[in-house]
Amino acid sequence: MVGPAVGTILPILTDDSLSRFWSLTLQTLFFSQCSAEHQSQLLEKLKKDFVLTEKELQVLMRGRNSVTRSKNRRDPAAYQDSTSFEALIGYLYISDKERCTDLLNWLDVNVDVGL
Repeated sequence: MVGPAVGTILPILTDDSLSRFWSLTLQTLFFSQCSAEHQSQLLEKLKKDFVLTEKELQVLMRGRNSVTRSKNRRDPAAYQDSTSFEALIGYLYISDKERCTDLLNWLDVNVDVGL
């Protein structure tokens, strides 16, 4: 048995034009949050609001420096920032799960989904 809200929404979701609209909307939302530019902005906010250890700062620098240059990137600096940000998350996931959880909780609070 489905509730009244689900019963009302379900026929809308089966309509082809609306389901394509929602698919594109979700895709746009996903890429707006996962773009290099957005991750670069998050990294700047992280550096201001989240106290990073010396080792974490080193991981950021090494992750940033490991990026190869590409002619296809609109903003190479943003791409370097996003790569270093991803390197930090990976490093913390492997080395310190509690600290990684702290960072992910910070992200949960600070990421603007725009809904």
